Amino acid sequence: MVRGYGYQSVVDIFAPHLTVVSNFGDIQVVPFLGLVIYQLSRDRFCESCFCQVDLGEGLCSSCRKELGLEFLQCVKIGPGFGTQCCDLADPPCHSEFSQSYCQRSHVLYIAAFDEEIIKIGMSREDRVYFRLVEQGAISAMIFQHPSKCNFVETHLLEQDICKNLGLRDFLVFEDKIEIFSRCDFDFHSIRNDLRELGDVLRANYGLQMIEHLDFVDEYCLVSDVDVVEKEPLVLDGIIVGFRGNIAYLESRDSIMAFDMNRLQGRKLLNISG
Repeated sequence: MVRGYGYQSVVDIFAPHLTVVSNFGDIQVVPFLGLVIYQLSRDRFCESCFCQVDLGEGLCSSCRKELGLEFLQCVKIGPGFGTQCCDLADPPCHSEFSQSYCQRSHVLYIAAFDEEIIKIGMSREDRVYFRLVEQGAISAMIFQHPSKCNFVETHLLEQDICKNLGLRDFLVFEDKIEIFSRCDFDFHSIRNDLRELGDVLRANYGLQMIEHLDFVDEYCLVSDVDVVEKEPLVLDGIIVGFRGNIAYLESRDSIMAFDMNRLQGRKLLNISG
């Protein structure tokens, strides 16, 4: 079963890898490159007990509670299970793991996807680079508040900035398909827009910039797409490109774009490649 995807280094590039869990609980991380022949289940399953789950859920509610990962709901809907109120000394999830995770250092970022689209987001400080690559950003500025940097404080700050400045905090698959079809960028304009927005964040929210990064060289870009299929059940061909969560598969003289996020929780009914 596919637990999810992420980017790892292969020689001198970053490339998508799938994390695969066997029926016996063994975990492998395999490159998602070259020739692949995958038949995927229509249903999705819990990565721990393999029971059926809804779209977007890696774990069923029982396993989430048993493993102390109830805080994952806060990651999705906000601190305190969406109440925006959480005392980390006695969190409503009652999870020691969650207390440890939420106390870890987090950062905010503003990420450009082209000359027009800038998104705000947050990440653990120790994996923000990979978070940005997994989303398909081409340039980004990373910030941190000098005294408010745990998960709860950073999440609330992100929501406040998003609301007050009218920034996007997510991009759906359909947005990215259109954006990623453009492979030429005016980096001078993009960097200027990020710098101007960064000045606002420093002046109005007391944020300190940590780093400004460009990512376009991390991807294998594809501009000509013949078919868009958000969650295919059969992958039979050669992976010829990738950017963020979008991969491009060439099969029978046509190129299909699909969402690697939609592989999560699907059983691999047969594998080759």
